[in-house]
Amino acid sequence: MDQESFQIMQLFYSSMIGRAIFTVSIFFMAWVALRVAKSVNENPNLLGQIFSTAFGLVVCWFGLVQQSFTTWSVESTSYQLCQLENINPTAQVFVDFFGCALPEPSVIPDPLTGIFWLCILVFILVPTWQTK
Repeated sequence: MDQESFQIMQLFYSSMIGRAIFTVSIFFMAWVALRVAKSVNENPNLLGQIFSTAFGLVVCWFGLVQQSFTTWSVESTSYQLCQLENINPTAQVFVDFFGCALPEPSVIPDPLTGIFWLCILVFILVPTWQTK
């Protein structure tokens, strides 16, 4: 592996460590939001419902942002590898799989990610505002 592609991949691996830690944190916070929604459902009051909703919205927003950063990191790495004159076979597989286009930043990187976080938001909001 040449030095340039090695450095690009090392930066990619380092960024993925940070992304993984943030992902675990976001899923923990989503679990907390679901627990808060259940608690508010069992003891409903307007202030609890408002804070549960606000917390759920923030958690889902950060989940979308986290996933968009991860997608952007992968696509940026692929683009950087694609720009090298000599690319080794392993890096070529990476480029072939993720493409060679300049990444476009987006809060919703793909439809499935948007649907996933929408479902989490619904799972938080329905118990929060559901009447018994």
